[in-house]
Amino acid sequence: MFLCRMVFQLALIFIIVTFTFGNKISIAPSIPEITHFVNDSHIVFCKSNLRTNWRAPNGFIVGSTDQRIHVEDKGAQLALVFEKISLNDKGKWTCETDGGEYKESFVLIVNKRISFPEEDKLQSAPEGMDKIIKCRPEGDPTPIISKWERNGKKMKFPHPKFLQVSNGILIKNITKDDGGEYICRAFQVSETVSDIRQLNIQLKV
Repeated sequence: MFLCRMVFQLALIFIIVTFTFGNKISIAPSIPEITHFVNDSHIVFCKSNLRTNWRAPNGFIVGSTDQRIHVEDKGAQLALVFEKISLNDKGKWTCETDGGEYKESFVLIVNKRISFPEEDKLQSAPEGMDKIIKCRPEGDPTPIISKWERNGKKMKFPHPKFLQVSNGILIKNITKDDGGEYICRAFQVSETVSDIRQLNIQLKV
């Protein structure tokens, strides 16, 4: 009798523990914030013994289609797959059980590396005119131009002939001597990224 009572109590404890803890949910990797660059790929697994869904930052449930972002059913786990991350993917992604009783989330932070328009590498200007030598770094966070060089020497501002403007350098009354190589350096910095890149510009007069 004592043995039967003990078995019953153990079974009851097992049922209580199962109902208390077994229905919870977990994600892997279990990192509250994940940082990626544009075009990276990433996958997160959601594990639960209940039916689950992945919900995007806009509130919509992610489908199991062949889209850039989709879910894949791995049995006890539901995988959220980012095949090619874009800036629009930033935000809070949530795995939740049906009804939303249990949920786990992570925040996706997306950065875009510094780049320059290809056409800015080779520029031309007529003699005797004022002309802006363009340097237009792109990225997220927004890059900041930090330094200019001309034919291997650091340029200093203010200067009577060269005026630094938001999208490059304005050269006044251009002559043949103003041709050559210009280097534009830009950097971006935030809590999640630090990067510096340069653009080599050939100016033909």
